[in-house]
Amino acid sequence: MASVSTFYHDSNILYLYICCIIVGSTLSMNRNTLVQGFLRIFIPMLCGEVVGMLTGMAVGIALGMDPFHLFFFLVLPIMVGGIGEGAIQLSIGYALLLNQDQAEALGHLLPIVMLGSLTAIILAGILNQLGKRFPHLTGEGALMSDNMNLSNSTPALSVQLGAGSAKPELASIAAGALLAMLL
Repeated sequence: MASVSTFYHDSNILYLYICCIIVGSTLSMNRNTLVQGFLRIFIPMLCGEVVGMLTGMAVGIALGMDPFHLFFFLVLPIMVGGIGEGAIQLSIGYALLLNQDQAEALGHLLPIVMLGSLTAIILAGILNQLGKRFPHLTGEGALMSDNMNLSNSTPALSVQLGAGSAKPELASIAAGALLAMLL
């Protein structure tokens, strides 16, 4: 048990695993669909971030909260999106900047991050039920609609898993592994 714990903590294998999932998912998509999908979602996603931040700030200020504390200890922790890949790193930075213990900084951030995550899970469940009830609102699993005329590509994901899929080449595997390690 000690050797497994040492390997897990010293090698940061979880980070490599997460990077491999992200890289594998990204590289398995049709490039044209991925680029066009990103371009179509980037502006709405950026607007959603700004509106969410402004809404959180407006509600907090209306309740009489200090804007500095409101932004850095309530709004920003919710926007980092989780404990392992957001709140811990944020608490390390806050501990260094505010000359306090990292555990104390994490103790301030953890409740709001968990509340934000719980809210996101509940809203995702509601949206899932809405999508099941009204499937025409979901896109039905396609990144881009079928009526989009894309040159040399299909509108949905181009990878088909199973017997008909092409075998990956050594160069593709090496490029994916290098990209995962760089991340």
